Amino acid sequence: MKVAFWSNCSGRAGTTSNMACISILCAMLERKKSVLFENHCSLHGLEQILIGGREKNANILRESFSFYDQRGLDGLIRRVHSNYTYKEIMEDVSIKFLDDLIYYLPKSADMNQEYFEYELNQVIKPLLVLLNQTFDLVFVDTAPNHSLSSKLILEEAELVVVNLCQNKAVLDHFFSNYHFLMEKTIFLVGNYQEQSKFNLANLCRRYQIPKEAIEAIPYNVEFGDAVSSGNAVEFLMRNMNCKRQDENYLFMNQATKTAQLVLEHLKKEEVSFVS
Repeated sequence: MKVAFWSNCSGRAGTTSNMACISILCAMLERKKSVLFENHCSLHGLEQILIGGREKNANILRESFSFYDQRGLDGLIRRVHSNYTYKEIMEDVSIKFLDDLIYYLPKSADMNQEYFEYELNQVIKPLLVLLNQTFDLVFVDTAPNHSLSSKLILEEAELVVVNLCQNKAVLDHFFSNYHFLMEKTIFLVGNYQEQSKFNLANLCRRYQIPKEAIEAIPYNVEFGDAVSSGNAVEFLMRNMNCKRQDENYLFMNQATKTAQLVLEHLKKEEVSFVS
């Protein structure tokens, strides 16, 4: 099952960190074997969140030309062109976490974005098919633009998680322009502030969002630090069963509820597909 995390505005809703958090929790909650990748370049992307970037891991990723040319998402794209079967190459192209439940497909930082977009567009449909056949869940951090790969990913996904922020202009822009996504969408408000006039109750009322289709994750300082230093997996593992009195409880409770919402919608989609 394919899940696209997307926002209509870059940098405001925490789309990438939200996806990392929710995908890891989905794997932890139900032992779902998952693969993560992004279809765009970002200074603060999945690689930074999961492993802390290349400077921190120079000893692991020292042979960058070899690794990122033959491995990672770039290498996988080339092998899709060459008609390799995905099972033959998955172990070679990914970085794994959580006892091999999470597979991350990094991309070369040196590759020109336009060239990467061109290469990805050539194989995006068969790539999604191959990943979907191999993994329980496919999570894509989808660029907030009108690129062909973003359009195809949103079309092919069984579930789109639209990441919102509490900014009126951004909210009005989404609900005025993106009705085509609504049938398979749930909403996630990142960096949530309950005191805002655009809290969940008012968002549901103003934009006619069903209460069962929206969740919010508050900003958490410790998680923010973990994301910045490449320790998101460790943070979530350490705090998974934290108690109500713990300072991270509210964040973990809301993030877990969001992961459960994602899993519930995917189960409904799976039942609908089978029937």
